[in-house]
Amino acid sequence: MIRQDERGGVVAVVPQRLLADRLDLLEVVGDLDVGVTVAPAPGLPPDVRSLLLAVLARDVVDYVGHGYRVLGLVERDAPGRGVGWEELVAEWARWGLAPIPTVTLDPRVTAEDFRATLASWLDPDPVA
Repeated sequence: MIRQDERGGVVAVVPQRLLADRLDLLEVVGDLDVGVTVAPAPGLPPDVRSLLLAVLARDVVDYVGHGYRVLGLVERDAPGRGVGWEELVAEWARWGLAPIPTVTLDPRVTAEDFRATLASWLDPDPVA
């Protein structure tokens, strides 16, 4: 069950690898009041990975159904985009949910550039 929290009503689906390799980017996500849900690592046994992807897909459906905006953070040049994206899209389709928007990260992105990219997605029409 999803309860509304005090964050900004946005959740990012984050590759597990990002948690270990790019804590600076996760700090940006937290600074911008974006929640995080973690996609399973690619090296898990197939049955375990499939189960975790199905649970994650259902969680995202719940988030969207409760009014959250959900964003996928995907890594450029990562095999399978790092999170089993095709499997998630298929699971979302089973629940009637279109693919969520994504931000593709270059592995060399700076935290400052990432902050600007994420901030522009969070507020696509800033008031001048």
